[in-house]
Amino acid sequence: MILLVSRGVDSRATTQNAAEAVAQAAARERSLVAARAAGQEVAASMLTDPTTCASPRVSISAQPAFEPGGTVIAVVSCETSTAGLELIGAEGGTSTSTAFAVIDLFRGVER
Repeated sequence: MILLVSRGVDSRATTQNAAEAVAQAAARERSLVAARAAGQEVAASMLTDPTTCASPRVSISAQPAFEPGGTVIAVVSCETSTAGLELIGAEGGTSTSTAFAVIDLFRGVER
């Protein structure tokens, strides 16, 4: 049971760290398309442990738009694996974290 709790804590920390890194990487780009590509690349490099982050999902959007002073919103979700814990009937869960990054006021963006 302690192992399952530990995996849950690791999964929450992993999704939060990834969401923050994804938002920051996306906010440095010049278009929403490039931001999404950069965010997916960062997420793919960070979310590699299937015990704490199986089936990762990443969503990147901008509010009110991808423009200087706008906000990038990154949402990262992962499933916590129960592999090796079948004997205790453990159930995994989903960890979801959201992070925000402001697009620099002096950043040039593609229109």
